[in-house]
Amino acid sequence: MNPEKPDYNRIHGMGRQLATEHPQEALEILAREEYADARRANLSWLLIEDFSLTPDAIAATPEASHQVQILGDVIRSAASNHVKDFMPTPEGPNRLPNFQERYDDILEAIELGTHSDKQKERLQVRLEKEFQGKLTSEE
Repeated sequence: MNPEKPDYNRIHGMGRQLATEHPQEALEILAREEYADARRANLSWLLIEDFSLTPDAIAATPEASHQVQILGDVIRSAASNHVKDFMPTPEGPNRLPNFQERYDDILEAIELGTHSDKQKERLQVRLEKEFQGKLTSEE
């Protein structure tokens, strides 16, 4: 924490806690203009909990540069093999995340963004690279 920026620290801590515990409420709060800096810094915490919120989060972020930063943070997390639920499930123990669903959500968010076409292309290339070998082909 930085004592020189107490308000930023408070908002950042609130954003992170809210994003991990109450993602839908966090999305609504972080969409407010007065929380633009907190949104950029904390949205990845929210999206790691629920990648399906990525298109809504990008739509709620007016700054194109912030959209790119958020998407860059989220792409690697979404493609991670990390499993949060280590308990057996009906599908089997330690089931892997639904990579196709995550990929589709992030691709939609990239296309919704107001960043340049060149930036969209870069994000799509990065998305393809991160998800390489994790998506099933239906051919």
